[in-house]
Amino acid sequence: MILRRGLPMAMMLVCCLFAGCKSSPGNAPAAGAMGPAEATQLLARAVETRRSGDSILASGDMKIHDRASNFSLGMQIENFAAVYPDRMRLKTTKLAGTVDVFDALMRGDNIAFFVPRHNTLYTGKVSELRGGGLSFSPDRIVSRLLKGDRALLDKKWTPLAPAGGKNARGKNGAVEVEEVHQPGAEFLRVRLDPRRGTIARIAYCDAHGAEYLVEEYDNYRDVDGGRNPGAGQLFPTRFNLLWPGQDRFVKINLKKADLSRRPEELAEAFEGIDGLDLERVQRKALGQAHIDSDPSTMQDE
Repeated sequence: MILRRGLPMAMMLVCCLFAGCKSSPGNAPAAGAMGPAEATQLLARAVETRRSGDSILASGDMKIHDRASNFSLGMQIENFAAVYPDRMRLKTTKLAGTVDVFDALMRGDNIAFFVPRHNTLYTGKVSELRGGGLSFSPDRIVSRLLKGDRALLDKKWTPLAPAGGKNARGKNGAVEVEEVHQPGAEFLRVRLDPRRGTIARIAYCDAHGAEYLVEEYDNYRDVDGGRNPGAGQLFPTRFNLLWPGQDRFVKINLKKADLSRRPEELAEAFEGIDGLDLERVQRKALGQAHIDSDPSTMQDE
């Protein structure tokens, strides 16, 4: 089945995922009373311990699903590279439920998207991919991915007691904290992993407390390959982006990730797109992009 605008949808969901990331080790507080000051300190330690850097080189698996757009995609990422502040490269080598692979290069607001099977190069502006009420830009994506979300440190937090409970511990001892906010305002709700003191979940809540976007983080690891400039810091190699009630998600599992390389060491990843013959390739606007895909092959796990 040919799903027009499938590639822009894939890039939009991928970029929206990378627009959020945070975390780190430290011990969760003992069960019992926890005040706003302790909750704020606990979350601050998690933010501070999350590994940050100026570049990343990674590979792994990705699943994208959006029922409303009849779009589902599974892929193996051969090469994902990002350099602060606004460069990204995403090259896929195998996709489940589709016959297409692609290679995308973003610099600032510019994007080049090559589909070898069609020998077609789609070019345009990243801002053209905005849709579904979600907007993003490479500089924001790369900043959140590589630098974490330090804006959390500017907020105040209060612990949440689980239903029927008398302390801030939830399932499996998880600690939940909520952003201190004014009535009628949107706010964040965060779940901390008690094993390492890392951030496990961030929920974006509307003024009524309903969650409309959820980020999940897991499998924190040392990603410096023995060259560890940030000893003791960890990076989440598994993360999900979920839209509650919409049957829509992006799931990424990084099997390899290295934040220890200097930006100049990744220069080759941004020099051009592999296999692209500029004299023979078909050129089209980004809005005309499509990908061959079978939604029935992709199910949420």
